[in-house]
Amino acid sequence: MISDGSTLLIVAADWPSLRANGSTTTLDLVPNNLRPNVEGALSVKGTAPSTSDNAGSLILNGLLVEGVLTVLVGNLGRLQLVHSTLVPTAGGLTVNSSVSAGSQNSQLNVTLERSVCGPINLSDQVPSVSLIDSIVDAGVVKSVPGDAISAPGAGANIQSSTILGTIGTMTTYGVRTLEAGNSIFTGLVNVERTQAGCVRFCSLLTNISKTPRRYRCQPDLALEGITDPLVQTTTRGRLTPSFTSMAYGDPGYAQLSAQCAIEIRSGADGGSEMGAFYFLKQPQRDTNLRVALLEYQRFGLQAGIFYVT
Repeated sequence: MISDGSTLLIVAADWPSLRANGSTTTLDLVPNNLRPNVEGALSVKGTAPSTSDNAGSLILNGLLVEGVLTVLVGNLGRLQLVHSTLVPTAGGLTVNSSVSAGSQNSQLNVTLERSVCGPINLSDQVPSVSLIDSIVDAGVVKSVPGDAISAPGAGANIQSSTILGTIGTMTTYGVRTLEAGNSIFTGLVNVERTQAGCVRFCSLLTNISKTPRRYRCQPDLALEGITDPLVQTTTRGRLTPSFTSMAYGDPGYAQLSAQCAIEIRSGADGGSEMGAFYFLKQPQRDTNLRVALLEYQRFGLQAGIFYVT
């Protein structure tokens, strides 16, 4: 239970240690080398009244949860996952609501930062969902990607993230509005309000998706000026993102493979790769390393780069 105006933090950290000044009233948490594992589902309920200006918050930081995280019918103000994993094969995130006043979670802002999550299912009352440097994995059933994000009433802000699955279907909207940048969408994206928002430097199925205006997205950019249907099909196939592995738990999970098109591997703004590993700046580091190697490499020798997974 999260009451009105309160915040509950569940943080992966050691017991508090005293600050250097020896104060007994101010303590530090030590989050080093710890990763608590929750073997089961979690549930949270906000009990703030519908008139509250400061409904409660839940923040999870550094947890591995092998089950579904459910926001029960109620009124929660904020849910934030940071450096956490909701194991995709074991569950995801679900937010419930009710027609009753004060039980709609209509003030809830959901945020995932540097996290991995299974399918996200939010009621149509939830107004906001944000993803930063994260992976949402809906899995694949009989070669068909699952529904990764279903938040028909939410304004979505998805930045430098990888979405393994669809957002909506051909007949149902996945989100109300969309702001996206430097991200990879492997499945259909269906947005209700296309006159608001923008999709920048992203990879998505542009031939079947319904999105706001797009800027320097793939395969749009590669298809400019191409009118031959066969060449268009070939280009779309070549620009389909490929990964080292799409199986959760593998070392190369959601990592772009070396065979992935260069337009994806260096197609984000600034020349970085699209997707959840955008922040690593791999293309820039690769170039800098190759230039440096030439200065110190003996004549006749060749150097190779092997990426850590």
